[in-house]
Amino acid sequence: MDITSCFRWPKFNPEAAGAFCYSIGFMNLLCITTAMVFGYIASANSWEPMRRAIEIMASVYFASNQVEYIKHKRFLDMITITEPMQDTSKFTKAKKCSVQTGSVDKTGKQKPIRPRIYVDDALICAPFGFIKIILLACIKAIFLVCGQPQEHLRQCPLSLKKWKGCVIGPEEVMLGLLWNTRDLTIGITEEYLAEVHEQLTGTWHKGRKSFTITELQKMLGKVQRLGEASGWVFHLLPHMYRSTAFALAQNTKELELKSRSFKEHMETIKKLKERK
Repeated sequence: MDITSCFRWPKFNPEAAGAFCYSIGFMNLLCITTAMVFGYIASANSWEPMRRAIEIMASVYFASNQVEYIKHKRFLDMITITEPMQDTSKFTKAKKCSVQTGSVDKTGKQKPIRPRIYVDDALICAPFGFIKIILLACIKAIFLVCGQPQEHLRQCPLSLKKWKGCVIGPEEVMLGLLWNTRDLTIGITEEYLAEVHEQLTGTWHKGRKSFTITELQKMLGKVQRLGEASGWVFHLLPHMYRSTAFALAQNTKELELKSRSFKEHMETIKKLKERK
């Protein structure tokens, strides 16, 4: 669940507006910023209270079942919720700890579910029977904090571009990784694996005797992403980095010996440094 342009919701106090304004002299205009902007030094700090408010309010609405199903039904109709697996024996059980104490209390009742919001992304995990309730609770909290939706006047606080067509189920692709809440695993999507395979068989086949920096950068990037799902892959990276550094050093030596244009460029750079 994505909150549209989250940093534009916090407003400046009118008494402090002068500290955030600028003037355009030849047009006789004074421009005052009325909301935060992405990248401003205080944007994240100003959004933090609103982020926490949405999290806590959504949890309270869920616990008390104070959701507005009819009012917000149109938002549920925009997404697809997949049916749960019938065979519960395939579930991987998570170990309890001081932080994750389980989803139910001592009486077997579902504990309040609190969404976790990172910047503008609300991450929610819930049992199938409570998915709609927590989604409606989070939507209600977002609208209460950021304003009710008025698409004819402004963007909806709930990012409809990312919300429409969203599929909610035990398997989700987030941040480019495949998350499985049944197996408790993180994997790589089939599409990404196909891209890596294509590079290995096409670009990096056994007959290659040379490569370009661009080709190497793409391959390193692919391997780094694979390492996010398989820890052993990270052990390959130091060797690849060392091979890369060695190849670049050898290439520099080769250019210094045989490339006239490279020598001329190096001489030009030295002269410019001497002038400074």
